[in-house]
Amino acid sequence: MATALRASAFRLDDLMGDPAELVHDLLSDLLPDPVTQEYAALLASGGRLRQRERPVDEELVSRGLAYLTPHERPARLMAVEPLVALASTLSLMQQELATRHERLLEGYAAMVDFQRRFEQQRQENSPSTLVRLLTDQDEIAALSKTLIHEANHGYDAIFTMHADVPLGEESVVTPTPHMVERGVRYRGLYSAEYLAHLSGEQLIRKGMAAGMQVRVMADLPLKLHLVDQHVALIALTLTGTNGALLVRSTVLLTAFRQYFEMLWARATPLAKIGHATTTGLSRRERDVLILLANGLKDETIARRLNVSLRTVRRSVTTIMDRLQVTTRFAAGVAAQRQGLLD
Repeated sequence: MATALRASAFRLDDLMGDPAELVHDLLSDLLPDPVTQEYAALLASGGRLRQRERPVDEELVSRGLAYLTPHERPARLMAVEPLVALASTLSLMQQELATRHERLLEGYAAMVDFQRRFEQQRQENSPSTLVRLLTDQDEIAALSKTLIHEANHGYDAIFTMHADVPLGEESVVTPTPHMVERGVRYRGLYSAEYLAHLSGEQLIRKGMAAGMQVRVMADLPLKLHLVDQHVALIALTLTGTNGALLVRSTVLLTAFRQYFEMLWARATPLAKIGHATTTGLSRRERDVLILLANGLKDETIARRLNVSLRTVRRSVTTIMDRLQVTTRFAAGVAAQRQGLLD
């Protein structure tokens, strides 16, 4: 057995060649030349006494290329096996890369903060940049699609049915999975008219599937895009295609933010439709109540819930009796007051 092992070791040594040359080939591109040469010499010599006055000895130990014998006095400096040395070197490089990556991210964050401060100072010194009137259709359309990518904390938008072209995929903007994974909050406030059209409902569902929080509300007055506390795009016409304001004024952004939050609080979460209720109304009656409160007509509610018009009207009668009101508008107000739409 011992003879076989010695023969095997001999053949391996013949295959590997000179250990010093092998070590140099493995580590020369990964370590400073003095460290590589010292390790190769230590490996070839089989170890030597530690020399405290030589900083390279400490570096060999700290890099995991050598170790001190624990039970000898004075201690001897011994080289680790070449593969162990290579693994230690690569592990140390990985740690250094991770540290540099963190510093790189910190650098980018500092750059973004500097850019924000610089932009704020520039705006304060140049008021004409705080609000810009846009009239070019292509520029407005491009901003409507791309502003969502600038969000670092939150993107909020109001979508109405007013458009110069039929409702399609390009009518609303939805976040990509990568955006959602970054932890950015996306909220879309849709006019209730979207639910009256199959394509409109499909677009809403697409936004929800992409990670957007969705609420609906009747009679939304304008289209709006809000990105963080950084920029807003506000439509100046019903469609917004021929005129819009690009706002960077902190004062105006705060006002539009408060306006959006007010509407958001009053709007109905679409995800609530189909949920059970303990208010005395059946699930279907509560669904009818939610859509009724958002201004939808009976015919639209029937299509939305895939039930007959007669069923909807019977549910509306039951709702009014339960809420003790005589008009549809009063039913919506009573439902809001009693928290039935939360």
